[in-house]
Formats: sequence, structure tokens, C-alpha cells
Amino acid sequence: IASHYRGAARLAWFMPGSRVGINHAGRASSGFPGSVVNFQSRERNGSVWAALGAGVDSTVRALVFDRNQILYAGGDFKKAGGLSVNHVAQWNGSGWKAMGSGMNRSVLAMTVGSDGSVFAGGIFDTADGRGVRHVAQWNGSAWSGVGSGTSDVVNALYADKGGNLFVGGSFIVAGDDFAYYLAKWDGLAWSEVGKGAPAPVSSVTGDRFGNLYAVCSNNTLVKCDGGAWSVIDSIRNFYGSALLCDSSGTLYAGGSRRVVQYAGGVVRQVGSGTDSTVKALVLRGSTLFVGGSFFTAGGKVSPYIAAVGVNPGNGAVSYSRRSAAPPVVRFRHVGPNLVFSGITAEDRISLYSLCGRRLELFEGVTHATISGISPQPLVVLVERRGRTIANGLLLVQ
Repeated sequence: IASHYRGAARLAWFMPGSRVGINHAGRASSGFPGSVVNFQSRERNGSVWAALGAGVDSTVRALVFDRNQILYAGGDFKKAGGLSVNHVAQWNGSGWKAMGSGMNRSVLAMTVGSDGSVFAGGIFDTADGRGVRHVAQWNGSAWSGVGSGTSDVVNALYADKGGNLFVGGSFIVAGDDFAYYLAKWDGLAWSEVGKGAPAPVSSVTGDRFGNLYAVCSNNTLVKCDGGAWSVIDSIRNFYGSALLCDSSGTLYAGGSRRVVQYAGGVVRQVGSGTDSTVKALVLRGSTLFVGGSFFTAGGKVSPYIAAVGVNPGNGAVSYSRRSAAPPVVRFRHVGPNLVFSGITAEDRISLYSLCGRRLELFEGVTHATISGISPQPLVVLVERRGRTIANGLLLVQ
């Protein structure tokens, strides 16, 4: 099972069959830098925890097991078991091991590809001292770039059984092509998924039918069925939630104080909820294991980890509340100005260079002066309430 965690402190994590979890020990009020994350393994009776070495020295944001049940961890930490590892390390069952010279900045997501390669994404732009632009691949002995990477931070990774890697984040370019917030790497080249996600992506997963699901920064849960995006739910306070699909195609989303199941056009809350945020989901049979920053689940004391029985799903998520197609917004270049139609007062207009650097930001305007920008191609991006509603290319001469 490949899973990852991103987010706040005090997560307890349990992988069925692997008997491995984490418990973020530190100041209960925050768990921010200065606290210590201790990895722990759970005995089969589920009642005793034992430390995994000396743990790591800061927040863990991603976890994944490979097919040999080796645990990989990524995050803000720089040491594991007293070793210098720089944001990423592996636990082989008896000790911590560095993965090359690691990354220069935090790892936010990890997954394992169909060929067994380990992928990491995050804020970093070097791995093993090489430029990699926010996503890298570990072949067992060294890190390498995934093509030419992405133009901005990677928050989420998902690998399907067909050898494709799906990458979500706040970027607008992947490789040499535009890919708004979600991109696919097929082993040879990058491509955009479904003409881009509606807004920056914080979580992504997929089902056996080839559908993709993502949580976006505008608090929507969206589905891509091969080209078109649709909104499954508006999930206020679910930003940063965990996503999971079971073998039938049933989707589970964890977030603020609850887990929700989407199956066959029906939405159900799973159990009676938790007293704080759900950050991780793992399913074994009809038992759903839930990790997060909560202290109680279903009204019972169960610090940071709990299990709940779920009913078998009824297949792929098949309904949509509304189309995710953006409103019609058009723009044209007239003299020193960009002239827009269809703009409202709440719209944000961003102009980016081709390398992904924002050059100008306008809000709610129908005329935008760009005479101060040097001749170059620009990306025009229009957002409304955090969702991309229009984009295109402009050549400034």
C-alpha cells in the first residue's frame, strides 16, 4: 500500500500488515519546529508502541511503503536516527538509512511507481546536489530529476498501475508545457491532465476505472474522467484532506472532523466523526484506518489513530453536483493594455513568464496596462474565488 501524509503535527499512522506507524511527539499546542517526531511500530495486538530508532528531528509530511515493505519518510527533518539525511530517509526494519545526500528543502509527498521506483515531491529544487525542480525519482541508489520537473511546489503524488505518475501542486508548467496544477508523467514526457485542475491541488488519488480525484485550494473535491472536470462536492474546511479509493472505485475523503464516503451517487459520513482533522486513510478489507490530529473518534478516546467499519462500495463515483467548466472570459491586446470581457470585481488576473514567475497581478479590472513588461511570451491566468476560469498565451512585442 502506498500512502502519504502532509500536514500538521501529532499524526499517528498505522499501515495494516506492516505494523508501522508514527506518533508526532512534541508540544501538544503546535508541534511546529523544535518538537521531535518519533517513528514507532505497533505490535499486532494494537496496544503497545515501540520506538523506531531515535526517530527524526522535525515534522514528517510524507510516508510510503515499497513492495518490500521498506518505509520511506519525507518532511522538514534533516536527521533520522542521528544520521544526516536532509528531508528524506528510509527505515529498513532495524535502522535508518540516508537516501543519497537528500534534498535542499522539504519533501511534501511520496509515492511508489509501478516499477518500484520511489518518487518524492515538494518545495525542494535539488536532490543529491542536482537540479530537479520539485519532483525526483529514487532508483535504489541515487536521485534523478523527473524530466525537467515543475515550475512550482508539488503537494501531491499518485502512481497508477499503468506506469503513470500524477503530480498535483501550485505549478502552472510541467516540463516545457503548460499544466495547470495537475500533470502526468508517463516515463518519457509531461502532459496536462484534463486541461488543468480548477485550482491548486493539495491531494490526488485515482480509481481502477482511470478516474482521478483531487482536492483543490478552493475547497472543492473534483473528478477528471479522462478529459472533463466535474465538481463532486464543495468541502469547506477539507483543504489538505486525505483521499483514498478502494478496489470497487468507492472514494473516501478525510478532512475537518470527519470522513465522507462517495459511492454510486450517494454521499455518506463514515462513523460519527472525530474531534479534529483527519490527515491519513488506509483501507484493509472492510476496516478503514484513520490517522490525524484528533484525540477522540466516535466519542471514544483514540489518540491520533482509529479504525471504523465501512460498507462495501457500489462502484465508481458517478454523480456530479455541477460542471466545473469555467465561465466565459475573453481578453485581447490593445496597444499598451490588456482588455478583458466577462471580468467581475472578485477576479484576479495574473501574468506569468514562461518559467512560471508572476510578473503582474490585477484585481477586478477590465483594462490592465502592461507597457512596463519587456517583450516576451506571457501566460495570462484569471481566477475567481480560487478557481481558474480562463487562461491563455500572450506575446508582448
